[in-house]
Parts: sequence; structure tokens; C-alpha cells
Amino acid sequence: MRRRKKTRSLLGIILEKTLNIVKQCENLTNEAIILCAAGVVFVFVFAFAIWRITLSDPCDGSNIYHSLCQQYQAGEIAGRLCYTMCLEQEDLFSYCLDDDGNTKTFLYDQSIVRVNYTLISHGDPDLSLQEGTTVLELRERMNVYLLQTQGHSSIDLLLRLLEFSDFNHDEKISLGEAQSIWQLIHIPEFLYYFIFQKSLVFPHLNATCGSMYAFQYTPHINLFDKTKTSWFKKVFTNSYKWNLPAWPRRAKLSVGLLEFVMDIYEEYDNRYLMCDIGPDQFGYTKNHDLLVADVSGIVSMKKVEWYLRNLTCGSDSQCMYSKQCFSQCDVDAGQCSGKVVRPGLWFVCDMLQDYILFDAPRYLYFDLKRLLNRCASLDARRDGIDIEHAILQEDFKSVLWNEIVNSPLI
Repeated sequence: MRRRKKTRSLLGIILEKTLNIVKQCENLTNEAIILCAAGVVFVFVFAFAIWRITLSDPCDGSNIYHSLCQQYQAGEIAGRLCYTMCLEQEDLFSYCLDDDGNTKTFLYDQSIVRVNYTLISHGDPDLSLQEGTTVLELRERMNVYLLQTQGHSSIDLLLRLLEFSDFNHDEKISLGEAQSIWQLIHIPEFLYYFIFQKSLVFPHLNATCGSMYAFQYTPHINLFDKTKTSWFKKVFTNSYKWNLPAWPRRAKLSVGLLEFVMDIYEEYDNRYLMCDIGPDQFGYTKNHDLLVADVSGIVSMKKVEWYLRNLTCGSDSQCMYSKQCFSQCDVDAGQCSGKVVRPGLWFVCDMLQDYILFDAPRYLYFDLKRLLNRCASLDARRDGIDIEHAILQEDFKSVLWNEIVNSPLI
């Protein structure tokens, strides 16, 4: 908030100077008045630009600030970001990136700050805990919620969530801390970022305040985009490849994709699938380190299998959770098998066809093509698929790393 106070002072000075210029213009000749008026217009436009950039509030940042700090001071929420915002008076909301009405996104100090505006402004009785809620009660509530949404829970994950909720590290969990973690785990993006915090390809969670959370900023928000249509792209169908990073950097990002598949394969004794996978689900840093940009397609395998097993069918086309997560139909039984046909690596390899073969070193092209062909034959229903999956992933990583480890671009 300090920046806004300084800006208001600056605008006051500009206004005062503008009024002085207007007074001086009254006694000038016609030609001079025109020049003077032009100067006043310039100053006005400059002042408006300063106001628009620093004082306008397109994402309701001031309302978010007052609501959260009021709840923080009342002990209803907690978090390190609360201290930064409410006590250190840091302005977290001066740069609005996106506003879809319900969710508002800001950029602050190389972090994305994400806010569920409806929850903060109106609250949700189901996400409010009663005074006197014990740690055991909170743990049981979280356990039930994870079982319902993920199809699985684990003691390790619950203990990590409870440890994270002790924001002031006093080995006690206050009502504000309990209520904050309870609200946060109801946000799928936060929950998946938390579950996969050990993975280098998931953005790092930096801090929270109630249901507001900050995580690592991803400068480049997708690997490539071949969906945009224009007359130019109709003539040059591969023009989207012209702006791709140099091949060694794409190789490094491809290794990140392969690691991503294994990172979500099994975590806390629960397997996860990427049921919506494409180049717009991944971004990367300025050092070309892969980061997941969209977790909406990540789903627990148990949840997918439960959904598919409860579908009746007459053909395979009726056994779909998504285009990437589907099973076969047992026509005799009229029931979907529930066994997902394609593993995640199959879809990553399908994406790499467009990404890693383009402009690859000639002596490496056929090795990459051979690996991609092996990948295209993966079938999750086969015996030994776990071992086959792991071996192929390691073979792919080995070929890529051996080529790029000494590259001057990495």
C-alpha cells in the first residue's frame, strides 16, 4: 500500500503544477495558448497513465485486502502472506493478470497470487469450522474429504497438511490456521500443487493467507500453440515451429515432460492420470525448466476407474472419462471394464512428435523416432506395463541427456 500513497502524493503535485500552467496560459498570445493547452493535455494524459497503472483497481484488490486483513485480525484465518500483507503493508494487488469474476490472479514479486473472490467476500458455511475444533477432528474431516475427491487418503499426506497448517511454527493449530488449510484443500489447484511439491516440474508454493495462495510464476505459459488459425498459417502449416526454442532447450523441456509422467504416476500410494494433456498444460521458466501450468486434467486413477466401472455401454465409445482416459466395453456384460487403455507416457510421446523431432540432430533423429514408436505401442492393460513404462522413460531421458548435457545453450 506504500506505493499507492506515494503515487497519490505524486498525482497531487502534478495536479498543482497543471493548475499553475493553466493560470499562466490566460495571459499569453493565441499561438502560445495553443502550445500551453497541448502541454496541459500531455500532463493530463501522463497523470491518467500513472493513475491507471498504480491506483485503478480492476481486480478489486482493495476489497480483497480489507476482507482478508479483517478476517486475519479477527483470528479467522492465518498464513505467512497475511503477515506480509496486513502487518508489513506490502501491496500484493497492484498488477492484475486475470479476472474471471470468481477467481482473481495477480503478479507479485515473481509469484502468482490467486484469490477465490466469492469465498473471501461472501464466505461458505461448509468451509467454516467451529471454535473448539480439535486437531483430530480436523484430520478426520480432511481424511473424509480426500477419500471423496481423490478416492484415496494417506497418513503421510494428512501429516504434511497439518504440519503446513502450523503457519507460525508454534506446534499448535489455531482456529484460523485450521480454517485456512480446510479452505485451501478445497481448491484443486492448490491441493495438487501441494501433493506434488517434491516434484521439480510443479510450481513451488510460496505462501498463503486464508484461501489465498501464492506460487511460482511461469513466464512462458505453453510449450507451443498450433491451434491458432490465420491465412498465414494455412499457407505455412508448420509456422508455429518457427518460434520454438533451440533444439537443446526443447530436449531439456522434453526431459521435464518425461519426469512429470513418472512424478504423477504414484504419490502417497495413489496413482494419478493426466486426462487432459497438451502443450497448453505446460509452461517453462527463463532457464527452460518445465513447469506445470494447468492441473485441471490431473485425476486420481481410482476416481477414473470408479467412474468408468459404473458406466453401462454397448461400444467402446461409451467408456470415456475424457479423450485421454478411456476403457473398453465388455459388450456381453454391458459394462465398461474400468481399466484405462493408454498410460500417460503414450500421450506425452504423442505430443513430443511435434516438438522433439523437428530440427533434431540428424544422427539422433532415428533413435528418437524408434523410441517414439516404442511409446506408441504402450498399452496399460498389458502385464508388466509398469516396468515397460519405466524402462522406456529412462531410455528416452538417457538419449536426450547424453546429447544436451554439454550444450552451451543449457
